[in-house]
Amino acid sequence: MVDNGTGTTEFQLGTKSGSRGISGCVVSTESTAQTPKWSFDAKTDTDVDHCKLYGCTFLDSSTFDLPLSATYVETLSCTFEGCGVVTPQTSKMEYCNFISADTYAIALSSTTLNIKYCNFINPTNSAIQITTTGTYQFYDMVFTGTSASGPYDIENTTAGLVTIQNNGTSNAQYSNETGGGTTEFQSTKTISVHIEDQNGNNIQGAQVYVQKSSPTTYTSVATGNNQGDGDFVVQESLDADCPATGWLKVFDKSTGKQHNYRYASKSSSTKTFTFPTNVTGTDDGNGTSTTISETGIGSKNIVEGDTIRNTTDGSWAIVLKVEANQVTTTKLSDGGSWASDNYSVHTLAVTYDDNDTVQTPLMNKETDANGDASETFNYQSDTPIIVRIRKSSSGDTRYNPYNTTGTITTSGYFLTAVLIQDSIVS
Repeated sequence: MVDNGTGTTEFQLGTKSGSRGISGCVVSTESTAQTPKWSFDAKTDTDVDHCKLYGCTFLDSSTFDLPLSATYVETLSCTFEGCGVVTPQTSKMEYCNFISADTYAIALSSTTLNIKYCNFINPTNSAIQITTTGTYQFYDMVFTGTSASGPYDIENTTAGLVTIQNNGTSNAQYSNETGGGTTEFQSTKTISVHIEDQNGNNIQGAQVYVQKSSPTTYTSVATGNNQGDGDFVVQESLDADCPATGWLKVFDKSTGKQHNYRYASKSSSTKTFTFPTNVTGTDDGNGTSTTISETGIGSKNIVEGDTIRNTTDGSWAIVLKVEANQVTTTKLSDGGSWASDNYSVHTLAVTYDDNDTVQTPLMNKETDANGDASETFNYQSDTPIIVRIRKSSSGDTRYNPYNTTGTITTSGYFLTAVLIQDSIVS
């Protein structure tokens, strides 16, 4: 495809109706047995501005390259049968069928993926070839005629980690690692908890904790998890269903204490949990053994459950409550005071070794104004869980703890919990 040299170059086959393509045409070789094939090239000439393909059937092409700029490019409700590799770049491609692809149905080189609701049927080699590491979100991408011995859903040509997150009806599960890398498949489901009182009123600020009935326990590396570090490294490989972001519960064997840390990302290849950006500050002199006083501290990235370190004397505590200008904590580990001392959140409170262990809860959140708390879960198989809910902050209406069990299934997990007011302390 060659542009006209000036103005806007547009190419369109078929018609768009709502979110679908209709009234397209059929483009084919004269005979599928012939050696010369036809090709579609809208990439080489970078001045092709608009390329829109609606409701078409393409048979027996050798290559099919869409424009590098995806702004005005979309392919809707098209069928590619017996074709060579289709390169969509980052353009929109929805409701398409890829049937009996000669080698690969499509090739992806970017995690900026705008392909959804597509079927991949009986590929010759692999349905999708991926050449760049990262996480790819699949939405209703259905694979048929693939297996563990090939043809495959994914060919990973990289030397690193490619993560496929299956959403909706997506069922990618088979991979071929030709570059020496690793492919991890995740099926995202929702854990959703709604909390209300006996009168049907939503309860905000209730703490919801969800964990596997038989959680995986990881072990700290012998050296390298040092006080003040912004990450935590373990010895074991991370579970495929380990949350992408979440909490660490670290058990310090030498003291018998538990420290809680939030992590913003994880790396399966390096077995590392990386924390959010370090939050620091200084008490204004009015703090006590259990309170930090600082104007605006409530706007910082500090939440109930965080481990907070006194960087002046090296002690630590757990955050119990966050207010606009004050944070309430447990007593400092050395029995001292926060008054005029410096603090740090999202760094290790102590140095750990290989006697110390770690678990990762599936959810540890407070409910919002609608009484809701939710989290995504990388589903591998039906997973039994325990659920613990509490709302007993000082100065607020207090409720009896709520405990239950359940199972995360292919539909996720949904719970409505009714909390009973604590008649003794309320």
